[in-house]
Amino acid sequence: MTEQRVGKATAELFEQVIVRRLGAKDDDVLIGPRHGVDVGVVRVADGVAMALTADPVFIVPAYGWERAAWFAVHILASDAATSGLPLRWMAVDLNLPPEVTDEELTSLWDAFHRACDDIGLAVVTGHTARYDGCTWPMVGGAVCIAAGPEDRFVTPTMARPGDRVIVTKGAAIEATALFAATFPERLAEGVGADVVELTGDHFQDWGPDAVLYTLDLYRQEGWKTYGGGANIEEARKPALFEHNGNKIAFTGCNAKPKGYAQAGPSTPGAAHCNMDQMTASVKELRDEGYQPVVTFQHLEYYAYTAHPILQKDFRQMADAGATIVSGSQAHQPHALEFKDGALLHYGLGNLFFDQTNQGDPPRTAFIDRHVFYDGRYIGTELLTIYLVDYARSRPMTEAERQELLKTVFKASGW
Repeated sequence: MTEQRVGKATAELFEQVIVRRLGAKDDDVLIGPRHGVDVGVVRVADGVAMALTADPVFIVPAYGWERAAWFAVHILASDAATSGLPLRWMAVDLNLPPEVTDEELTSLWDAFHRACDDIGLAVVTGHTARYDGCTWPMVGGAVCIAAGPEDRFVTPTMARPGDRVIVTKGAAIEATALFAATFPERLAEGVGADVVELTGDHFQDWGPDAVLYTLDLYRQEGWKTYGGGANIEEARKPALFEHNGNKIAFTGCNAKPKGYAQAGPSTPGAAHCNMDQMTASVKELRDEGYQPVVTFQHLEYYAYTAHPILQKDFRQMADAGATIVSGSQAHQPHALEFKDGALLHYGLGNLFFDQTNQGDPPRTAFIDRHVFYDGRYIGTELLTIYLVDYARSRPMTEAERQELLKTVFKASGW
C-alpha cells in the first residue's frame, strides 16, 4: 500500500481499503463507489433511479459571502449533475469555526439558499454548529441528490471508444476558477494592466461585496479604474495619466437601459450613460489638455456594420472632443470610422469569452494599440486575434487577418 498523501485517496488505497468494505450488500445499488466516478446510483422504485454524491462544503469568506456560497453550491451540485439526472435535493452539514457570528451565518446561508434555488435544489436536512478546531475553507460536508428514469443516468465508466462527449465549458474549469479567485494577485500579474474599464453589464454579478473586494484588489495593484466604482460619483470619474509628455484620460459608461449593474449614490456598479454629463466631461478634459479616450458598454448585435444607435452616441463623443471612441460591448468586430480626427471603433469583439460555438464572427476580435507621441494621437495598430479553447485568444494567421480586415473595412465603407 502506498504512503497516504494529502488530498484524495490514491486508486490503490481506494481499492484495497474502501471498496472492500462497503457495509451491507444491496441489489438496488446500481453504481457503487468507484475510483474516478463522481456519483453512486440506487434504484428507489421500479424504473426510478437516484444519483448521490458526497463532498466537503468548501467556503472561502474572502470571496464575499455571495460568491463563496455560489462556488460551494455549484461545486457540490456539479458532481450530481454528471449523472444526467435532474438535480433535486441536498443535505448540508456545516461545521463552522467558533468565531463565525450569527450575522455572518445569516449572510452565508441567505446566499447559499439563493444559489440552490437558482438551480432547483431543495435543502431537505442538515446539521449546523460551531466547533473548536474547524476552520475555513472545509467546513462540513453535503450530499447532493438527483433523480429520474433508471434508463437515463450515465457515468464515466459507461463511455466507450467512438462515443461523443459533450463539453459545455473547458477542461478543469472548476479548478481554474477557484485558483483564479483564490490567487487574484497571480492572475493580475499574469494579465498585466494599468487601467481597467468597469462599464460592463456583469460588473455586479457576484454582489456588492465582491465588487468592493475587486476594487480593493485593483487599488492594491496600483491599477486605475473608470466607468464603474464604489458609487456613482466614483464611477463617473475619469482615469487620468500623464506619461512622457502625453496627457491621456479614460472615461466611459454603460448605455444599456437602466438596471444593468448600475451604480447608485452609495452602491457599487457601473456608470449609466448620461450623455449630457459625458459630453461636458469630455469637453472639460479636452480643455485641460487631455486626449480623451471614451469607451461604451452599448447595444449588442451581430453584424460588422455600425448600428445607427451606436453611431449617434459615438459621434456625439467625437464632437465633444474625444480622441478615440471604442465599443467594449461587442461580441464580434464592428466597423471603424474617422470623424474630425477622432477614431471611432464601434466594437472590438470578444477578448476572454466562451462564444466559440457560435460561428466565426464571435471568435474573431481586435486589440487596438493606440499610439500617442508628444501630446498628440499618432495612430492605431489593429492587432487581430482568434479565440480557441473556449476563451483563449491567439494571434491570427496572415490569411485570417487579411479576411477579417477586408470584411471590417468593407463594413466601414472603405
